[in-house]
Parts: sequence; structure tokens; C-alpha cells
Amino acid sequence: MGTIGQLKAVKMQLIRDLTASTAPLEELGEKYGVTRQAISQFAIKRGIRRPRRKHTDGCPICHQLMIIAKRHPSDFISGQTLSKKLKLRRVELSYHLNLLRESGLVAQHFGRIQSKKIEAALQNYFKVRIPIVSIGKKTGNRKYYSMIKKYKDLGWNITVPFRKMSRDV
Repeated sequence: MGTIGQLKAVKMQLIRDLTASTAPLEELGEKYGVTRQAISQFAIKRGIRRPRRKHTDGCPICHQLMIIAKRHPSDFISGQTLSKKLKLRRVELSYHLNLLRESGLVAQHFGRIQSKKIEAALQNYFKVRIPIVSIGKKTGNRKYYSMIKKYKDLGWNITVPFRKMSRDV
């Protein structure tokens, strides 16, 4: 392997590679016939900042979350369900969800529902389209109408429910 002195001849090309590529230093070292340390010293000496690889590009957990997020109505899924599906602890799931939300790859509301009962009620509301009172009874949530109103007020994309039905079907 060569030294940092050999890099002077290919200086401009190496600077382009360092600033535009996320290739590991080992690969660049092999390409230019020098060690990884020589590439690193060259970059530090010139103050070159390397672009970071996006975590979401190669992460299988993020990939699975994006697949789930594409299904409708994906906003109405609880963190508990996501944890169970992906077999993750809540802390790990939160890390990946926050990365995806920050980069705009999933909706801000994705995975934020706290209760499995609320998740079931909202999914029934969108899939079955039965009267609100029936959904409340079916899922064990008697205050379903006020819950929908609360989530709508928080900015969730929930269509205004059928009117509050009790006996008129």
C-alpha cells in the first residue's frame, strides 16, 4: 500500500470521491492504492466533510415500516401493533419511526395511537363503515364519537363521521 504522498497526483478526483460518495474509506483506499488511514488523513488535512449514508436506505426495519405505512389506513395503527409485528422493543421502534417521520417517509401520525382499542375502533370505522354506536359497542369503547372528534381536532385526516346514530338505521 502507498502513502499520503501518492494521493497528490490524484488529488482532485479523490476530493470529488470524498465529497460526493458515501463509499467506505477502505474502498477508496483500494481504488487509489493506499491505506484507509491515508485517505482519512487526506480528508482531515483538507477539512473535507463526508456525506452521511441515510439510515433508512439499508435498514430492514425501516423498510418494513415503510411497507406497512403504504397500506390504508396506515395512520390508524398503534405502536403496540407495530412492535408486535416487527418483534421489536418499544424503544427500538420509536427510534426508527422518528427517523422515518423526520425524513418525511411516513406520516407524522403513523404509529402514534396508544391504545389497541382505539386502533380497532378506527380501523372498523374505515373498513366496515357501520354506525358509530355499533363500532363503540363492538370494540368496547363507549365514547367513540368523542374520540374521533379528538383525533380530528389534533389534525388527523379523519372524515367527519356519519351522524351520531343510535336507533335510526
